Amino acid sequence: MPAFNAVQYIESAIMSVQAQSYTLWELIVVDDGSDDGTVDVVKRMADLDSRIKLIQLPGNSGAAYARNAGIMLATGR
Repeated sequence: MPAFNAVQYIESAIMSVQAQSYTLWELIVVDDGSDDGTVDVVKRMADLDSRIKLIQLPGNSGAAYARNAGIMLATGR
């Protein structure tokens, strides 16, 4: 899940994934250089759910780059 300055939406987006009936998932949130607290929300939620991973990019590279970075790090099928 690419994220950039998404503090007002990121928690509900993550909760939507957590609410799925399928439980064998991995959520990789790739922060694309946010400066609004997005990282703090993701870190808090990742501390409570080991299926959530946070990757932080050094700067804003765009959604496609962030999405591809997450795909490269995915461990699922």
